Parts: sequence; structure tokens; C-alpha cells
Amino acid sequence: MQNKLNIRLVLLLMTSFMAMSILVGCGSKEPPPPEITPELLRADRSFLRGDTEQGFEKLQAMIDADPNSFYGYYHLGFFHLMNRNPDLGKEALAKAAEIYPEHPGPHYFMGLADYGGGMGTGVPEPMMTGLRLSEKRWGLALPDTAAQARKAWQLIWKKKPRDAQGIMTGLVNNDPDNPKMLFLQAYAMYMRGNNLAALEPLFRSIELDPTFASAQALLGACQYNTSKRAEAKTTCLKALELDPTQALALHIYGQLLSEASEYTDAFNHMLLSVLEDPTVPFYYEYLGATLIRFGYNDLGSEILSAMERTNSFLGNHFQWPGYVPQN
Repeated sequence: MQNKLNIRLVLLLMTSFMAMSILVGCGSKEPPPPEITPELLRADRSFLRGDTEQGFEKLQAMIDADPNSFYGYYHLGFFHLMNRNPDLGKEALAKAAEIYPEHPGPHYFMGLADYGGGMGTGVPEPMMTGLRLSEKRWGLALPDTAAQARKAWQLIWKKKPRDAQGIMTGLVNNDPDNPKMLFLQAYAMYMRGNNLAALEPLFRSIELDPTFASAQALLGACQYNTSKRAEAKTTCLKALELDPTQALALHIYGQLLSEASEYTDAFNHMLLSVLEDPTVPFYYEYLGATLIRFGYNDLGSEILSAMERTNSFLGNHFQWPGYVPQN
């Protein structure tokens, strides 16, 4: 039974890095990312326990105190959508996108508000913008190996991770001290469900670059999938220390908190995983199902509806998981 659960978890969690693409690094310096604050977490908790009026009041207070509060506007817009007020939601999301245009979330949810799902349904451009920004956010600048790495990525999404792993192993052999190559090799193993094998290249990648937050997050996922709960907790906390917006680490740590019956913090982390990378269906599924299990049916159902439309977006329009992001 545990093996079946682990396999299902791997298959679902594989979407967590779907937005990742291999990009050639260039362009101007991005503005510093906004910070997740205790005030934001308290506002989110109000919504998560069903007190929408208090939640909106707290988010509005954040905006009143700082008219350029990205997260204030972003979460305000998201919860308006979940409360079935799409016009108010899109208005707040547009303001968030104006304040910090590099974040994928506001763009994606503006599009999702107008997306009904299903075959033949047009894809709103903001959803595509959100997806491209998510790709960029997880992108790895590998100008010397981009073509080969992209080929490996294509094989992964064509459900040929064994062939992809062969390519990545060759790249690692040619450049054994490149932490990003080691990370990609581990990712190919992870996609095959071979979490144990992925541990060695991940440890080496992190040894070479202790600040590599994506490698830390993937290591935490592999440790979780191999029942190394204590190690997974430590690793996820390290990933979040390096980058508090690491969606995979937020998701795994949220599950660990839920298993420890620390539900308030668990809900916060699960919600943030959805909002920091809205292109991953499993994040919605776990949060929505958990909310419903605790009786928060309205919000849980809206979260699951967003998951279904995201699945439709990725599946019907991009033949997910065969979709391969392009530069």
C-alpha cells in the first residue's frame, strides 16, 4: 500500500518542476522579489478557517499601510476569485502584476478567471504569460549544454525518462563539477520514481553550491518519498531559508506539518505552494482535499475547481505531460 502511495505521489509531484525550462541567461537585472510577511500569513489564516470578512479586512489593511504591497494585492485578488468575485479579483491581480510583473501568479490567475476549460476553449493570454514566467522562475542558464539538456527534457515529457537519464549522465560525465548538471541528472532519476538514486547527485550538487535552493527542494521531495521524514523536514527548511518562495519545499513541508497535526501552519504552507507556482495541479489537489476534509467545503471546492481548469490548460492545450516549454 505504501509503495502505491509513493508511486502516486511521485507521479503527481513530478508536475512540480514542469514549469522548469533551460534558458540562456541574459537580460536586465530583475527587481528584488517582495517578501512574505507575518501579516500576510495571518490574513491567509482567516480565509483558511472560513472567516473571509476578516481576511479581506487584513489584506486591505496591508494595502492601506503600503499602497505597493504586491502580496496584499495578489492574495486579495486570489481570494476574490475563490469567493466568486472575478471582476474584483482581476482588478486586484492586475495591480499586483503592475507592482511586480515577474511573478507568474497574478498573470496566471487573471487568465484562469476567464478560462472555462475543456477542449476547444481558447487559452487566455495571461495564463500563457504566467506559464512563461513560471518557466523563467525555475529556469537554469546553461548556455553550453542547453540543446542537449532540452533534448533530455523532451524525452522526460515524452515519458522516456530512462533515455533522458542517459543524456544527463553523459553531460555530468563531461562536466562533473557542475551543480546544475547534477541537479538535472537527479531530476531525471526522480521523474523515473527512482528517488533513492537521485539522492547522491543532489548531495553532490548541494556540496558544490550550498545556496542552490531548487536542489535543496528536490532533495527534500526525494527524502519525503523515501520515508526519510526528519531529513526531509531539515532539507525543506533549508530550501525555504534560501528561498521562501520555493513551491516544492512549501508543499512538502506543508504535508509534514499536516502529518504532525500542525494544521494551521500546514494550511499556510500548502496555500503558498499554490500561489508561488500556480501551474502545478497537485498543489491544488492536496490543499483542496485537505480543506474539505476539515469542513471548509466552499474554499476547498473552489481550489479543486482551479485544479481541474489547470489540468485542462496543461493537458488539452499542450498535451501535458508531453508539453515542452520553449524559449
